[in-house]
Order: sequence, then structure tokens, then C-alpha cells
Amino acid sequence: MHKKLNPKSMKRENKKMVLRYLIESGPHSRVEIARKTGLAQSAIWRIIEELVNEGLVEEKGTATGRRRKAVTYGPTRSFITSIIYNVEVLETLVAVGFLDGAWRIIERFSTPKDFGEFKQRVTSSYENILKSHVLNKNISKVVFSLPGIVNTESKFLIHAPNLGWRDIDFQKEFGNLDLEVLVENDSNLSLLAEEFFSQDVKESDVAFFLYFGEGIGGAISVNGKIVRGENFAAGEIGHVVLDVESGKEVEEFLSISKLIEYQNS
Repeated sequence: MHKKLNPKSMKRENKKMVLRYLIESGPHSRVEIARKTGLAQSAIWRIIEELVNEGLVEEKGTATGRRRKAVTYGPTRSFITSIIYNVEVLETLVAVGFLDGAWRIIERFSTPKDFGEFKQRVTSSYENILKSHVLNKNISKVVFSLPGIVNTESKFLIHAPNLGWRDIDFQKEFGNLDLEVLVENDSNLSLLAEEFFSQDVKESDVAFFLYFGEGIGGAISVNGKIVRGENFAAGEIGHVVLDVESGKEVEEFLSISKLIEYQNS
């Protein structure tokens, strides 16, 4: 028994495909988009018109063809799609991302060990962002990149050892921001970015990302999907125990912050 295709669902998926293609590949003419996506030119004409009317795509210039110059279209930069809080052990970086893939750092602050103080800093920076940037409530998101073990499904930080944070419900804590909240391990996010922009990683069946900084982190991807494991700690090489007697992990010996600490002691 064959399941009937829903025309509305097909149009929605085709629309997503075109927008994603423009985000990944940059501005293109409608003819080029049709050739690359395999969709009919009539469908591309309609989709581009809809995306322009929705403020997601805009004219970017012209491309010289064989007969005449063709208008090129690309993602707009009229609003921010994400507010990113890249939380590290010593410093938190605040950035905004745009639909065309561009991003801009707008603030840095020392990461407080007290989560209540961190929450206040996030709320304050968020209010400042609203004063100078336009958000799209249907698309814009708040993203937390965290140096710890994260349950992405429930948006719950299980444990960030180097910060001393444990069992924090980010959806509950930041639900007042009135945007969808996304929470992810910092190494996993880095690998996801590589999969989005790097052709080499896209073509790889298995990829491993190693983060070496204030802490040590790792991420694994198989067939384009992040491997999280039952406890959401897959790839977290920094938390592998090296010394059974003391219980010391890899980070205790090799992270930059620990090496500096040892040198100064």
C-alpha cells in the first residue's frame, strides 16, 4: 500500500531545500537553483517569490549568463536568527547569527561560577540585543554552547564539572526570553558546524572532533548524526579517567587551564 504524498508537505520541504541550498552555497540565480536542486523552474519561481515576501531571501546582484544578466538571490540579513552564548570556563562569548551565515560577536564577560549570576548576565545581554537588533519570533533562537554533558532533548545540563554546574533545566531557567532555547555540548556544536560548512566532513561517514582549550572535549558523528550515547557523554574524551586511584580525568592533566594552574603552583 502506497502512502499518498501530501502536496502541501512537498511544497514545504522543497521550500526548505531551496533556502538551505542558498544558505550553504551563497547567492544564485533562479535558473542555477533549479539546475542544482532538480526542481522545475516554475516551482523555483514560486518558491523564491514566497521567500522574498516572507523576508527570508532578497536580491543580491546579477550573474552574467549566455544571453543576459540574471538576478541572483540569497538569504537576507535583515534579522538575527540566533543569539549564541558560547560558555567557556573562564569567559562567555555572546554573538548573534544571521540567516546568510554571517555572525558577529557583541559582548564578552567572565563566566560566573554562580549560575544565578550567570542567568542575570544572560538576561541583561538579551535585553540589550533587543534594543539594537530585529528578531523573527518564528525563526530566532537562543543557543547555549556548554562545556559539559547535555541532554539536548530536554534542554537540561547534566553536569559541567569545570564550572561546578549540575542538573540545570535551561528551558525553565530561560523560558522568559520568549524564544526557543537550544542547549548543546560545545564540541558537538563545533562538529555540527563542520558538517554544515565543510565538504570533507560532509563526505565522511565517520568524523571525530577534538577540542583542546580551557577544557578538553570531543564529538563523534556517524553518517551525519551526532553520537550521544545513553548518558549523552559519547565523545567526551576529557572526562575519561586516567588515574583510577585518584579518579583524575584527562582534563586534570592536559587542559590549558589546568596546565597553567600547575605551572603557577
